[in-house]
Amino acid sequence: MDQPAFSGFEPTLYNYKNEYGIIKVVDNGYGLYNSEIEYLSNGTVIMVDNGYGLYNSEIEYISNGTVISNSFNNALPFEPNNSTSKCGFSIPKVSYYNGFYYLIYAEYDCEYEYVLSLAKTTNPLDVKSWNFLGHVLTNIPIDIATILWATPENELANHYFFYAQYGTKINIAVSKDPLNWQILNKTILKPRDDHFDNIVFPGAMPLRLKTDDFLFIYGGRSDRFYTGWAILDANDPTNVVQRCENPLMTPTSWEGVESSITTLLPDPYGCPLDVANIIGTEYAYNAECFFGFYISDAGVGAVRVVSSWNNAHISTPNV
Repeated sequence: MDQPAFSGFEPTLYNYKNEYGIIKVVDNGYGLYNSEIEYLSNGTVIMVDNGYGLYNSEIEYISNGTVISNSFNNALPFEPNNSTSKCGFSIPKVSYYNGFYYLIYAEYDCEYEYVLSLAKTTNPLDVKSWNFLGHVLTNIPIDIATILWATPENELANHYFFYAQYGTKINIAVSKDPLNWQILNKTILKPRDDHFDNIVFPGAMPLRLKTDDFLFIYGGRSDRFYTGWAILDANDPTNVVQRCENPLMTPTSWEGVESSITTLLPDPYGCPLDVANIIGTEYAYNAECFFGFYISDAGVGAVRVVSSWNNAHISTPNV
């Protein structure tokens, strides 16, 4: 888009209901961070914003593409402590799984050490209902992560936890229990010095495609922050089927040096009628559309992402 969807101090949320989350996040006026949101059955979505604390907000997405931001500014019951979070929280992400909304967020101790925390609730709009479950993978410092839940629909045997340690690479852990993860000796994405992503970090929660594979959105950094994508195998999401050569999104003039998608959901209204004009007639038949938010220096933007394939075009993975 050519202007921010949100800016200033308002935290906000977004809407759509399934295992995916939504995002809109702001800091105290000079920085915007990513968070994800979940759709509620009444057509509104809930989002968690961060700064020194964590806050609930709300976003409405209308079928004509209009986005409405309504600030709730309700503080969640997590206060910075004098050890792991004395300098506050960052990068909250919300996802829905098996009847619960899960919130994963980083605590910062002011000395460049982060620890990931996990909380859950059945009603994210009730700020007092969030229950802190504990810290995740406490033996290594992690500042950002995202989860792919195992569901009856995707038939995965384990949950997958994608995490980054200060942008060095994106690694994987697996589990059947959200609090206890087994780290795999495997890297899903490495930095590429000759591309836009010589620093990498996980972005939005992986999305299941028509092919049953997963669309994995990640952040990349070189001279600026960009959004990249990869396709993960349907049966084993630790295997990369394809990785982009060029960024999905590059910062525009109003966005400054950052343009990173943090939340992406299947568009509840489907693809627009003119999708062939967006992606090309040879890809229109298999097109599926997603809607989400991204962070920039100036504010939070809204974006539509269209995914498709054509059997005549085959790419080799570059991980």
